[in-house]
Amino acid sequence: MLAGPASSQRTLVTLMLLSRCGLMALVVAVLSGCPKKQEPPPDEIPPPLAECDGVADRTPMRLLTRAEFDNTIADLLGDTTNPSKDFPREPIVHGFDNDAKSLQVTDESVTRYLEAAESIAAGVMANRKDRILPCQTRDTACADTFISTTGRRLFRRALTVEERAAFKVFFQQVFASQNGNFETAIEWTLQVMLQSPQFLYRFEEGVVPPTKWDMRTPLLGPELASRLSYLLWASAPDDTLLDLAEAGQLEDPTVLEAQAKRLLSDARGMRGRMRFVSLWLRADDISRLSKDPVNYPNFSPALAAAWQQSFDLFLRDSLSREGTLKAMLVSDRLYVNDLMQSYANRSGLNSDFTAVTMPPTQRLGLLTQPSASGASGLPFAQQPVVQVQDSAGNPVAQGGITVGAVLATGTGTLLGTTSVVS
Repeated sequence: MLAGPASSQRTLVTLMLLSRCGLMALVVAVLSGCPKKQEPPPDEIPPPLAECDGVADRTPMRLLTRAEFDNTIADLLGDTTNPSKDFPREPIVHGFDNDAKSLQVTDESVTRYLEAAESIAAGVMANRKDRILPCQTRDTACADTFISTTGRRLFRRALTVEERAAFKVFFQQVFASQNGNFETAIEWTLQVMLQSPQFLYRFEEGVVPPTKWDMRTPLLGPELASRLSYLLWASAPDDTLLDLAEAGQLEDPTVLEAQAKRLLSDARGMRGRMRFVSLWLRADDISRLSKDPVNYPNFSPALAAAWQQSFDLFLRDSLSREGTLKAMLVSDRLYVNDLMQSYANRSGLNSDFTAVTMPPTQRLGLLTQPSASGASGLPFAQQPVVQVQDSAGNPVAQGGITVGAVLATGTGTLLGTTSVVS
């Protein structure tokens, strides 16, 4: 590790990352180059849209979501600390968090990516070096192996000749500037990889037909592998999938189907399905719920966290059994701990969750889970809109009117004020 204050290390790395006239300018230029825009040959004209079988939109560059980032880092580098926890939250579009047009990099994102890259790289070098340094020697050959193998996993494809050369030059410069400290040079090179657009984004250039311009272009093997793994795992493809992709075997529908089944049967397949269903049900952020303590005195952040874990256990149980929407809607399972034991008429439970079979007259299925009612409720007391009318039924739009109200059913206290809404 680098001797001296951590701030000095960050300053040097940051200068290398941002310099426009030094070595990193070369690295950034090589690594952040946008895919070349494909143009039709001059003697061919793209067909009018009306003549196409269908209109396909351009494939955008997709920035990894926080969940995808964390899953990828956990699967490839063994870091399970959720390093994206401080990243800006994604905008939710149509119920999901991976809308490419809305998910954009901000100034805050850049800062968080730098901090996460430093933390991840330091943790790997301190605790999990074998994941990225399979060689016994600490020399240039080992560095080359690291660049090729780790780069391939992080970029989800084999590195280009230019990319390998740029990383090699960067490694050598850091190695020289740090008095031959091999591990520091590897750590800083890993930091750069983790901040490279080829890692943070999913690029899809496809294969352009060489003789006829066509709006529809097939994906390259590694691009198809990434689509499959991020769909089913919300994470990067493993070596098996990449090997098949680079050999061109994923183009075979039989092989593709077999790999899809393999991914679904893996534990990471359950993680991907749970993420999809949680977003679809808007149940991925239950632990962040807040309530007005005056109107909800029994609510606490700890209870919200318990709701989240209870729902996750319920979802995992439902998906591991029949795995259908019907099964989730009629399941009689409820997971409770000491904070939730009253929901199941239990007592004496501890912080561990216990599966309880509930009578159908009390709770049945997804819609009666505590998290469902808790997430659907308002964070504050209900605020009804009252229209004041005169004796003829005409709206009264003037202030100074006293409105009396009583509870038709139930118990509680009506509080608040009235105001005129034009």
